[in-house]
Amino acid sequence: MSLVDLLTTLGGFGSYAELSRAHTRAELQRALAAGEIVRCGRGRYTLPEADEAVRLAHQYAGVVCLTSAALHHGWEVRLVPARHHLAFPKHRRLPEGLRSVVSAHWLDPGPDDVVDRVTSPDKTLEMCLRSLPDG
Repeated sequence: MSLVDLLTTLGGFGSYAELSRAHTRAELQRALAAGEIVRCGRGRYTLPEADEAVRLAHQYAGVVCLTSAALHHGWEVRLVPARHHLAFPKHRRLPEGLRSVVSAHWLDPGPDDVVDRVTSPDKTLEMCLRSLPDG
């Protein structure tokens, strides 16, 4: 199975530990040089066509939430967010400058609340109903 196929089965993103179980460092370097995969953080890799919000979530160990997750699920939203909505574990300190790039939220999701770094449709709906203004 190629690195691209492996990342595809992992949802479009994966860690070095996951990729190195089936591929050598040289294979990883060749795929990076060819542009087949993208390094989005230390030990974190995605497919080049991965959604920017998902890439940021993977890079900073967060999850896509609220209207960014709704867009990911293909839902219509009243207002497209200017910055991606990402949720992080409670008590997580964020790197400097990240808050200027994303709208940060804190969440300790349950086991069924996140699928492939995006809140599940049920959790997305719940968060939107609780957090977004009416209208």
